[in-house]
Amino acid sequence: MNSKTEPIIHVSFMDRLVKGRLWEKGNELLNLQNINQRPIYYLGTDKEWIEDITTFIFLNPLAWNEIYMEYLQIASGNGDSELKFYRNEEGYLRLTKTSQIYLKIAGQSEPLSYTILNSIGQTLSEQGEELFYSYLKYIGMKARDKRLWIAHMTTRIETLIAKHVTITFTASLDESDFTRDELYFDLLNVSYIIL
Repeated sequence: MNSKTEPIIHVSFMDRLVKGRLWEKGNELLNLQNINQRPIYYLGTDKEWIEDITTFIFLNPLAWNEIYMEYLQIASGNGDSELKFYRNEEGYLRLTKTSQIYLKIAGQSEPLSYTILNSIGQTLSEQGEELFYSYLKYIGMKARDKRLWIAHMTTRIETLIAKHVTITFTASLDESDFTRDELYFDLLNVSYIIL
């Protein structure tokens, strides 16, 4: 049983929202210092928090506008109050202010087979959570550090398949030649497609 001074711990954003008293001190619905980070009641990871809140916004934009207006009044000047994530019209998680969405992987001197590309996609998917956070760091890096990040990813994949690859970021799947020898990996949604 909880004491009167101890906040009630809730598991999900929706559970907390339904409970009411959204801005109860120490148990606020949203993190007052950084809206992009999970609040103290939320038991999942930061990635799960972003997925939860952006799904809520996508499905309930009017309710979100009311919540967000209240949040801005309470959190004013406390820290980062701008949500850096959203869901596009198809429901995919996206990061604001970046067009670097897909990690494009292709053979360097010769095309990679579908089997090899699929193996790469599955391996990257298994490392999805780690790659999600790594991608967020990548977005904030300077150009030199971004080149080092790409070189590191290239080495990881080349070690896995024993072939040379080229890795770049691309904004759209429309940039593909559609020859079934390129893998596009969405680091935010941990999904891939071979085109």
